[in-house]
Amino acid sequence: MDVPFDPRALQASRVGFFGGTFDPPHAGHLFVVREAARAHALEHVVWTPARRSPHKESQATPGAVRAELVELALLDGELSELCSVWRGELERPEPSYTVDSLVELARLREEAGRAGGLSLVLGADQLQAIERWHDVPRIFELAEPVILARSGAGRELEELRRRLVACAAAGELDEALTKRLIEAFVDPGRVDVAATDLRERIDGEGLTQSVRRRIDELGLYR
Repeated sequence: MDVPFDPRALQASRVGFFGGTFDPPHAGHLFVVREAARAHALEHVVWTPARRSPHKESQATPGAVRAELVELALLDGELSELCSVWRGELERPEPSYTVDSLVELARLREEAGRAGGLSLVLGADQLQAIERWHDVPRIFELAEPVILARSGAGRELEELRRRLVACAAAGELDEALTKRLIEAFVDPGRVDVAATDLRERIDGEGLTQSVRRRIDELGLYR
């Protein structure tokens, strides 16, 4: 099934692509996108729930439900004007490959007269298995990396730097790409959800009120 992107994803000059299982979407995801957009002047960010991550053995929550939860989180986080949810990966045979989605988005943007301008937005934790990603070189031909630590800068980013260097030394990653990834780290400072404008809408588990309410209605994650 052909699932269209939001027109803003094709028309904006600088677009971020943010993929993941989002099971469930939480304040850390919202923070990563807001900071990435701010740091790289992204005009639009496409959230893409994966049908099933190639690096996870199971996926308990149906994709349509996870997409709905993302939309609720974006509303609570006042990010709906900046972001859209694309369900294209949910329509593909599993598992989901980021490179396939980037190829499709890049092609459609070029047809719309917007060649280039893509960034891949990543939480630092998403890079833990980067050497096992499908077609890493092609991914970063299509998109510039933007990498943030969801828990803030500091030890998490330093540990990731060391791991990327070790992967390059073992021949699992290209050295030039490793350097590029390290240079793509965005230092957001200390992340304190309670100090953001989300403070009244985040529960103790980092979920927005609407997401928590829908989870309870559906009886999820028990």
